[in-house]
Amino acid sequence: MPSSLYFQQKKGKCRLFNEKLKISLTRKHIMTILIIMIPIMNKANQKTIRRNTSQRDLVLDAVCKGNHLSAREIFELVSAKKRMSFGTVYRNLQILEEEGEIVAIKTDPELLHYDRRLERHHHLHCRKCGKVFDVFVPYRPEFDIEAAQESGFIIDSHAITFEGLCGVCQNIR
Repeated sequence: MPSSLYFQQKKGKCRLFNEKLKISLTRKHIMTILIIMIPIMNKANQKTIRRNTSQRDLVLDAVCKGNHLSAREIFELVSAKKRMSFGTVYRNLQILEEEGEIVAIKTDPELLHYDRRLERHHHLHCRKCGKVFDVFVPYRPEFDIEAAQESGFIIDSHAITFEGLCGVCQNIR
């Protein structure tokens, strides 16, 4: 019979423990485990299996060939090859994002750029020309851990977008 874990809160401190196995985890340990496990569990629990369509393949191909393209730019690439509405392109982008095939990068309240690079990384956004670039600063899970401990949130990811002027726009000044 599996042994149970008990949650205990005393004097504002949270602990998860098991008397039989002599395990005692502090809130910091719990948050670290959750930060690691939640994305894995979410991916495993995705039960919706969608049929791959030629339209979705074209949209994914455009994301792969482009560099952080917007939905409008992807639509222009795709519609040059096959007659497809903007709504169809947008719905397929949403499906691909839900399925973890692409990542959406929010650069302003009304504009998303799409990226095929799935490993955790950060971005640079040029305020003048609007282009988005990958920046090769290592992902730091301690940001998630520290924010989770301070806020009580269960954090499953974070996105950092640095803003400024790209090299081309700096030279135009």
